Amino acid sequence: MMFIITLLYMTSFYGLYSFIGTFARNSFYNNASLAGLITLTYGIGFGLASMKSHWIDKFSARACASIIFIIISVVYIILALSNSSLYLLLITCLLWGGVNHFGLNVIVSLLIQLSSGYKTATLGIYSALSYGGTMLGSLVYGYIFTHYGFSTIAIISFILCFICSGMAWFCFNRKGLVQN
Repeated sequence: MMFIITLLYMTSFYGLYSFIGTFARNSFYNNASLAGLITLTYGIGFGLASMKSHWIDKFSARACASIIFIIISVVYIILALSNSSLYLLLITCLLWGGVNHFGLNVIVSLLIQLSSGYKTATLGIYSALSYGGTMLGSLVYGYIFTHYGFSTIAIISFILCFICSGMAWFCFNRKGLVQN
């Protein structure tokens, strides 16, 4: 189950991340440097969150997973609504970076817990799923972005992360065990 969560999560992230710069350029001032500003803002959020990474250990990755996936789902909804305000977009990207830091750490932590004897193989599978999510996200989201716009791909990312949240809740709260 964690491998499916990983693929869905990565597809939702990379699919949206691949097109947010183009969206910003087309929506605000036709300025190519906006993509860099968005990346910088996202990166600052990601970096700031690293100072609080210990929260995952304090509360456990199992307890945090579903909540983090719901929070990032909400971030994707806000991104879907950010087409009229550059400031809202930038603030949301800062939040996105922070929440994504926690999401990635939860996923890696949970994957490592799958089998302590096969950490290297598990991280190799994580890497493959990340690249697969990048490919799927760019390919599928590209078509959807071209024909239906940024808000639609943000809503798809919301749906994928919401599914991840439900799967994590089912896996860790209902059954109490991780399944791959």
